[in-house]
Amino acid sequence: MSASRRSSICIARHEAAELSARRSSIRVARDEVADIRVRQSSASTDTVREDSAAGKDSVRAVPALLLLRHGPAAWNDERRYLGWTDQPVTPHGYAALDPAKAWLEGRPLSGATSSDLLRARQSLRYAAPGMAAVASCDRRLRELSFGDWEGRTYEELKDSDTYRRWLDDPASVAPPGGEPLAQFRSRIGSWLSEQSLADNGPPLLVATHGGTIQMIAALLRPGSNFWSLDAPPGSLHAVYGTRGGDIRRIQ
Repeated sequence: MSASRRSSICIARHEAAELSARRSSIRVARDEVADIRVRQSSASTDTVREDSAAGKDSVRAVPALLLLRHGPAAWNDERRYLGWTDQPVTPHGYAALDPAKAWLEGRPLSGATSSDLLRARQSLRYAAPGMAAVASCDRRLRELSFGDWEGRTYEELKDSDTYRRWLDDPASVAPPGGEPLAQFRSRIGSWLSEQSLADNGPPLLVATHGGTIQMIAALLRPGSNFWSLDAPPGSLHAVYGTRGGDIRRIQ
């Protein structure tokens, strides 16, 4: 794989898919995942209707979590690394949330929470306005911090030896001034350990970031590749069950 195709981690959908084909440098240890205190549910009689690709409804168990990636900010559109920099959703970026908003309308939720960053909070208010007044914020749901690379593009970084080593082995190399991947995993795991993931009631809506959604999926599916789940801006993903459960994009 060329360096340019490896470069756009967490930025471009098709390049993230290319990264998933590489030898995974991120394997979530089973003993770490075992520390996540989740409750397996018994077979649930509750069902929810979910749109299929054919446009017809199919019946599935009620998801435990609904993971919403925020609408695009300016740096997403410009293909710049965006982690902890607090940018808003662009005026046109809300359109990316419309399918998720339509899907969520009228569906019961047990609650709502978001990253404390503005683009996530704005996306929750737009996609689920009825939950805005009761939604909480948690900074643990932030994206990975890219440190000195925040706001930079691949073209601006491609000649950096540290950047190239990070592309090849992000588990061992951190962005200068940024967040090591192990710290990111621990942060997301801490939040996840406090959640009840039974499939027997309305789900919790979580408005967050692409990398955060990918890490939640990796923690819930031991041995899975961190890059295996694609989460473009505005996408909505359902988590059915606990460790090893079904995680799929629904909008």
